[in-house]
Amino acid sequence: MLAPRRRRRSRAGLLKELGLTPRDFVSHILLAGQTGSGKTTALSQILAALLEEEAPGAVHSSVKSSEAEWACAMVKRSRMKHRLLRIEPGKTFKFNACGYELSRIGGTPFSLSQYLIRLSEIVRRQNGPGNGEGFWKGLFGDSLHYASVIAWLAHGKHATFEHIHQIIMTSPASPDEARPSGDKTKPTAFEQSPCLLMMKMAEANATSAADKRALEFAANFFLVRLVGIGERARGAALQECSSILGFFLTGPMYESFCSPISNFTPEVPLNRVYCVLDFPVLVYGDAALIAQSLITQMTIDAALRQKEAAHTTLIVRDEMQMLVCDPQYETMVHSVARSHKLGFISAVQNLPLLVTAFGGQQAEQQMRALLGNYATHFTMAQGEMNSTNSLYSSMCGEHRERMFNLNQSHHQESAMGPLDHVFGTQPFHFGTSEQYRPQLPPDAWMHLRTGQPPDYAVDAYMIRPGRVFPDTKLPFRKVTFFIED
Repeated sequence: MLAPRRRRRSRAGLLKELGLTPRDFVSHILLAGQTGSGKTTALSQILAALLEEEAPGAVHSSVKSSEAEWACAMVKRSRMKHRLLRIEPGKTFKFNACGYELSRIGGTPFSLSQYLIRLSEIVRRQNGPGNGEGFWKGLFGDSLHYASVIAWLAHGKHATFEHIHQIIMTSPASPDEARPSGDKTKPTAFEQSPCLLMMKMAEANATSAADKRALEFAANFFLVRLVGIGERARGAALQECSSILGFFLTGPMYESFCSPISNFTPEVPLNRVYCVLDFPVLVYGDAALIAQSLITQMTIDAALRQKEAAHTTLIVRDEMQMLVCDPQYETMVHSVARSHKLGFISAVQNLPLLVTAFGGQQAEQQMRALLGNYATHFTMAQGEMNSTNSLYSSMCGEHRERMFNLNQSHHQESAMGPLDHVFGTQPFHFGTSEQYRPQLPPDAWMHLRTGQPPDYAVDAYMIRPGRVFPDTKLPFRKVTFFIED
């Protein structure tokens, strides 16, 4: 018996059928649905249709090992096939993120340290200061900041994360270690360390008053402040720095991110290049998560620095809960991204998953704030009723529904009045009432198709708060995607 043919849909006509324009993509699109609901099917078809409509640049992250493969295949079937960049660490890809940030206009050692602090939040999965965390976070940030100052003055645009790591890890552990031996034939361990060597290189290269002042503060931090806070506090700071920088110091990330030269910069996606990050998180672990997040953040900031964006740039994440490093930062970015032609296309299973991923006391508010910045939602089959379905149901509003009631009354003969003997008794009483009920009840998502045979159809409710669909006169409508051969 022949299997039923799957329906094919014109890519060029899909956006028109959905009522989407390229401008809607920079107002952000979110897909939500349980595992197996068809999110990836819908996401790939929406992206393929956009690539036919115009040629946006993109940073497409990958969590699962198959994701980079289908993303590349999608681009190769489009008119952007010659503008695909598949990024695989340890091969030809080289990006000295440290040198880039320190040498770009407006880049500083402080801005570089802020990137690394955000990346550390991914691993720790906590936001906001806890018991004493403000102190440790400040010490961690200062260590990265002042080490970046020394590395920049010593090596300029060729400074790497490896240099920063060496400065921090070989700094003196006590005031005694920081003192010179006085005997040139018997130098101390610190006198031979990369930390002191780079301090001397920085001193030779510091020509301006600003550079000399920055170096003085940096040297004072490592030679006086850090050694004076105690062994335990210093050890904690070094461990925190090593934990985040260590991801870039082992293969294959080392070959790509600690190279003194680069063949990639965050401006590449802004020039209509579709960049697929082919180092899946489920394969390379936290190292891939850190590296992908760094590229994504730097691309976002590069897009926001444009005075006038010439092309659309997309940030595509199929597993959003694993790739958002700083919800508060990203919420603010979403609110201003549209004017810079920067769009976010994300997918997630359910909303409690985002709350769990964000962590912290503000996780619920952060989830709702982030959700509110997506102007278009495609919601697939979903069994999470308490939060996801209920919230999306409330976004669709309510309508007045008239209720009818009919009651039967039983009269005794002794209770009958004179008119009852003439006209007869009225055994039924009729009444009406009005109630407000959801226009799309929470259980509506329980009945959507998920791409299974025989029809291979994926149903979704397309929701656009504040906008009304012409055909339904409502802020939502049901749409269908078909799994193609």
